[in-house]
Amino acid sequence: DTIYAHQDKQDDSKLGLQSTALTFGSDDDQQRNILHGLALLTASQWALVGWQADLSPVYYAGAAAAYGHLAWQVQTADFHNP
Repeated sequence: DTIYAHQDKQDDSKLGLQSTALTFGSDDDQQRNILHGLALLTASQWALVGWQADLSPVYYAGAAAAYGHLAWQVQTADFHNP
């Protein structure tokens, strides 16, 4: 959601809103680090749920693929041209 929030950051700033695109700062590397950390926390929760529900390896393969896609989105996002 933060990646998409960059589309509105100029309007958010004018309106005094504190979107995550503004809150995480203007340094692209800092934003990527925060987003990668949040993505890793998300993947950890997926793994925990899979373990608690005793899900099959197919679940973990899907979760790993979803995490890989999320990490790719974070790494390749152009925050100045959303």
